[in-house]
Amino acid sequence: MKRFIFGLFLAMLFAAGSAHGQGTLIGKIVYEEDGEQKPLYGANIWWEDSDVGTTTLEDGTFEIEYVSESNILNVSFVGFKRIRQPIEGRPKKIPPLIMEEGDLLQAVEVREVIRATEINTKSVSLTYEINKKELRKAACCNVAESFETNPAVDVSFSDAITGTKRIEMLGLSGKYAPVQMENIPFGRGLATMTGLTFLPGPWVENIHLSKGVGSVVNGFESTTGLIDVELTGPAMSERTHINAYVNSGGRNELNFVNVKKHNDTWSSAHLLHGSSVPIRWDVNDNGFIDMPLSAQLNGVSRWRYTADNWQGQFGAHYIYNRNRGGQTDYDFTGDKDDDHWGMEVENKRFSVFSKTAYLFDGDRQSSVGLIANAFTHRQDAFFGRQDLFGQHDGVYLNLIYQNGSSSSGESDCDTPKDKFIFQSGLSMQYDNVETILTDNRPGQFYSNNSFIPREEIVSGVFGETQWKPSDKFDAVGGIRADYSNIFGTFFTPRLHLRYEPQENWIIRGHGGASRRAPLPIQENLNVLGSNRFFSSQRNFAFSPGGRDAGLFPLNFMGGISPDLEQERAWNFGLSLQHEFRLFYRKGSIVLDGFYTHFDNQLVVDMDYHPEMFRLYYGEGGFSRGAMFQIDYEVWRRFDVRMAYKFLDVRQPFEESGLRESPLISPHRAFVNLEYETHSKWGFDLTVNWFSSQRLPDTHLSPEVFQLDTRSPSFFILNTQVRKDVNNKLSLFLGIENLLDFRQENPIVNAANPDRANFDASMIWGPIFGRMAYLRMDYTF
Repeated sequence: MKRFIFGLFLAMLFAAGSAHGQGTLIGKIVYEEDGEQKPLYGANIWWEDSDVGTTTLEDGTFEIEYVSESNILNVSFVGFKRIRQPIEGRPKKIPPLIMEEGDLLQAVEVREVIRATEINTKSVSLTYEINKKELRKAACCNVAESFETNPAVDVSFSDAITGTKRIEMLGLSGKYAPVQMENIPFGRGLATMTGLTFLPGPWVENIHLSKGVGSVVNGFESTTGLIDVELTGPAMSERTHINAYVNSGGRNELNFVNVKKHNDTWSSAHLLHGSSVPIRWDVNDNGFIDMPLSAQLNGVSRWRYTADNWQGQFGAHYIYNRNRGGQTDYDFTGDKDDDHWGMEVENKRFSVFSKTAYLFDGDRQSSVGLIANAFTHRQDAFFGRQDLFGQHDGVYLNLIYQNGSSSSGESDCDTPKDKFIFQSGLSMQYDNVETILTDNRPGQFYSNNSFIPREEIVSGVFGETQWKPSDKFDAVGGIRADYSNIFGTFFTPRLHLRYEPQENWIIRGHGGASRRAPLPIQENLNVLGSNRFFSSQRNFAFSPGGRDAGLFPLNFMGGISPDLEQERAWNFGLSLQHEFRLFYRKGSIVLDGFYTHFDNQLVVDMDYHPEMFRLYYGEGGFSRGAMFQIDYEVWRRFDVRMAYKFLDVRQPFEESGLRESPLISPHRAFVNLEYETHSKWGFDLTVNWFSSQRLPDTHLSPEVFQLDTRSPSFFILNTQVRKDVNNKLSLFLGIENLLDFRQENPIVNAANPDRANFDASMIWGPIFGRMAYLRMDYTF
């Protein structure tokens, strides 16, 4: 079956490959000075009546996707007259557009602030468009760390040993907000909890962060959101970019990006990354390495072609990543050091992908395309005397047909069909995942091996329609039907609404279902940094005593098929967005509330016993939350963002019933201040406040575990100074955790890692303390 699937993929790869995009336009914005045309950097480009826009690069060039809503291209910049240019016939490239200087009054009236993060008023979904300006605010070593300046996402360490950054959306783990790389699933399977750390920040052009259930076109797994990362691609202007980073913890990185246009048909982009942490730090003096010794090599090669109505991309991506941690005296040079506690996680991943679209001629703009991806991912790890092996081979195919409106920028429509955009298609997702956990710890009363295989093929069909009877109202409804060889047939309906009762006041509503198949061990690797043992009340395997025979450990010897279940959830959301101008300066207010209800949820129970980690399915768990955010330019080049978030997250624990989930702050406050001078100095300060978090209940053995019921609340301050030396070179100096706040005793019983109560998974705050860094960006 595996050979057949990969053969099918390779055949389709050379036959097509895809995107449901509708083509791209390349152009350049210039102005005249002393009779010469000079490039205009940072001009705003967008299609009228759409949520698709971009900004010009240093050489004045831009690349923007065509949309079905309009063919009117808008261009604006401070001190220049706005351009409103019709684009006829969908050319691949247009001559330079020349901006004319305006008077001071016009500059004040038409000036558009390039925000670091935007929520477009015309977008039906509540989607944050995060651009490079936002990514420059923080150290941003990888995408997981880039969210530290965005209040919609919470970022923290998963444990005190592996150094893995975890994210949460709407109070739930990042596994419920799938990660995509330009509409290609990326953070799945073995990469569910680590996928974002495999995407270096300097590679990224934009991040599209959607709250709530996503489109059925992208699958059935998104529950709390969808993260789509856009990397530097071959369609962008020619350039070479070098990024270097080093911090006081010894972490060093080097990134290289090259974009080359070979001719009118072919262009390419090559992305390289290397990083390491070679120094053993023990700041809290507990005998354990605070920041794991790491090494990563990462590379992407992408190629793009255009020929008449055909457009496409294909490429390959390779990742090698190794993290080592444990006691500072652990010897990693030879065989396992049985005298000390150590940890190593090694990931190797290789993938090939293609995206190709055919654009049909005609008044109604339509296209058909295929997104294809195949990968293999191997994981070898050990945690003390527990060995872990994982292998994940997968194929993803998504065939999409789109038929949309081709209005000329006018709001009136001649026929009802011009008010609709329709998408439909077929998808196939193949996953062959194997996990083997071998436990060699002394004194265990259960089998030493846990073998969890899962080979699943999910075939689906979907349809989605956007109805836009006027500029004030949009409705996007979709449904997909999927068949799994393990879980059978299931349906996923979703609905998104947008209503603008008056200009710049937008109300959005969202609702829909989601499903996902969990990986019980891989999604909870942090618990392996302890001496807790896995157990399941409702077995993941058919035990001799039957499904409900009582408490059994994970034991899947002999390749027995696991009794896995799908997690099933419903998510509903409502939001209000208001765009305003105060004293000629732009601002926005967003208030949103979301509710997620689980019909079936994999419960992670660390309360039952301090030496046990229980997994079972439960019904009735939920997450409800609200967030208020305001962005405003207080004065020119001084931007302020403030937010407050409330979360109420509960799980159906078997012993204590519906109870607050541990290690989640129910209240969070956020402030970000950004200022830039005329001389291109930039200053940034981010303040996060986290309320107290419930800690796992350890009342069964209070003589062993001396932990408080809740953590203290705390502040985290990050700051950065940036100097743009010229259009090519930028230098950064920053400090993370400026107040040097650290969680005391992050590892329980660190002095005795062989004892039953050793636990490094009780992490609610920072571990390392204050961290300084230097960064350099150079583009030529």
